[in-house]
Order: sequence, then structure tokens, then C-alpha cells
Amino acid sequence: MSGTILVVDDIAANRNLLGATLEPKGYEVLLAPNGAAALKVAARARPTLILMDVNMPEMDGYEACRQLKGMPGLADIPVIFITANDDPESLVKGFQAGGVDYVTKPFKSEEVLMRVETHVKIHNLTRALEGSNGELAARNSELQSEKKRSDDLLRIILPHEVAEELKATSGVKPRRFENVGVLFCDIVGFTSYCDRHAPEEIIDHLQALVEAFECIAGAHGLEKIKTIGDSFMAAAGLAGPVPNPALHCVGCGLAMIAKARELAPHWELRVGVQVGPVIAGVVGRRKYQYDVWGDAVNTAARLENAATAGSVCVTTSAWRQVADHCEGTHQGSAQIKGKGELDLYRIDRLRVPSATA
Repeated sequence: MSGTILVVDDIAANRNLLGATLEPKGYEVLLAPNGAAALKVAARARPTLILMDVNMPEMDGYEACRQLKGMPGLADIPVIFITANDDPESLVKGFQAGGVDYVTKPFKSEEVLMRVETHVKIHNLTRALEGSNGELAARNSELQSEKKRSDDLLRIILPHEVAEELKATSGVKPRRFENVGVLFCDIVGFTSYCDRHAPEEIIDHLQALVEAFECIAGAHGLEKIKTIGDSFMAAAGLAGPVPNPALHCVGCGLAMIAKARELAPHWELRVGVQVGPVIAGVVGRRKYQYDVWGDAVNTAARLENAATAGSVCVTTSAWRQVADHCEGTHQGSAQIKGKGELDLYRIDRLRVPSATA
């Protein structure tokens, strides 16, 4: 991949980090500390693409983009906004200013590269199409393919139906789901582990584990909801009804426990699972996130705390739904906040491989 990328950010560390990310991939990188300087550099160098910070003194990224689109010969330069504001209002404002995409802070190098590569390809293809009408059909197919990649990026962040609704309406309506399995897991002894290890080592190990959890959740039919520190939350039954959401979650939790033991530093997990109705939707302005709420969510989180290391903890109601498929023992009763005293069951393994788990 080749092209000239103009990076605009008032923070030198961000400019340097983006330059270090892009240059090894063959891009020529130009740097500007603010919107006014960016317009001068763009007029002189005519870059292939601009990575534009939104919040800058004197002239913010939106205004710089609007002025760029009014300058002769520069209107077709794609602008990707870099912003900490990923609420629908800010995203719509960016697209109205002329941006083609956005990257949220703190940004990931892989996401930046994928978005830059996508829009550089689209930009180059568009210019080629303007000079060769005979290749219109073939090039249009490639453009559609690249657009799909951009849409797929949005679906990585949000469930498919939510991403489509957001694209179509710039908002997401809350929904009630009657039979959803909720899974929470966390790492045993994570705080003390952090006290003994360097931040870089902690993040490397946690990143590898969360990536593995995401794959396991998808394979078991669960939708990842979020991570909170060392805690991972997912749900079965949001994307569509499943016959036994409790079994999906239990199978997922046991697979996560096995994977955590396999990966360095060989952590032990605690997993809590509960099934029930939930409300799902999007809230907040500065941090845009799909989330779920309800008694099943609160109970699953508290069961995680009640679980013993290396097992999945469930209530009697969930145990009845999975008992034919699992090996487990009565863990005894415990006081669960908001629920009182509940009988809990410890699940250690599946009896046989299950198509639903």
C-alpha cells in the first residue's frame, strides 16, 4: 500500500504514534499540529488521505474539514476523524462536515491501518474510475467490497442489527428480551498479579486472553457485551432465540476456563451464569456502548463473585436447565445481594460434547 497521509493532531505524541504506525506500511506521512496548518499542508502536498483530530484549539477538526471541502482540487480527499466522542450526534456531525469515517480514542493501530487501507483503496479506485469508464462495472464491484469492509468494522463494535439500525436512523431503540443467558467471568487474583508485573506484560497477557474469549463466545453463540477491567461479560439469546441459553453460557464459561489455564500466565477464572429477561440498548454520550440491564445481569455478576476458582456457578433454576448435560455439585447456600439466600451449584465440566454448547 502506498500514498501520502496527512496526520493532524495538536498532541505531538499522537502524531508521532500514528506516523510510526503508518510509515512501516509504505505510507508517506505528513504532520500538522492544528487545523489551519493542515489546510496549508493539504494545499501544497495534496495528500491521499487525512487523519484529522476533532478537538484542537483555534480551529477544530470539523471546521478544518469543511474548509478543505471548499478548496479547489481538495474536496475529494477523504478525511477520517480521530475522536473520543463516539456518540451518534458527534458521528453525524463528522459526516455532515465531510468526513468519510472515524476512529475512536484511544485508537488501536490495527483499526487505524484497516480504515486507512480501506479508504485509500476507495480513493484510488474512484480516481481510476473517473479516467476509465470502460472499467466502471469491475471497479464498482471493488468499491462495494471495500464498503462492506467498512460496514464490517462497525459490526465488530456493535451487534449486526444494532449497527444496521444506527446506520439507518442514527439511534438505537431499547428492546426487551425474555429469555437471555448472561455470563460474567473474572480472573482469580488479578489485582495481586498486577502488583507484581509490569504494565506492558499485563496488557499483553490480558489482550491475548480477551481475544481468545471473543472467539470462544462467538463459537458458543454468545454476543460479547463488554469488558470491565479483568471481567468479561457476554450474553446468549440477543442476536436471536436459542433453545437453551443457560447451556450455551455454561459451555462457553467452561471453554474460557480451559483456555485461561492454557495461555500464559495460566490464570484461573470464576464464572457466573444466570438466565432471565433483560433490557438491551445504548446509553451515554461520550462513550457509545451497547449494554444490557436487568435482574439476570445483576445476579450473574454476583454469582461470579460467589463462584469457586475454575468453575461455573449457577442458581437452582439454571441448574435444572443444564443438569442433564453437565457434571456439577451443590455448592451450598449463600447470601446474594438483592436476592437473599440462594442455593448455588458448581459446574466443572460437560458430560459429553453438546451441539448447543
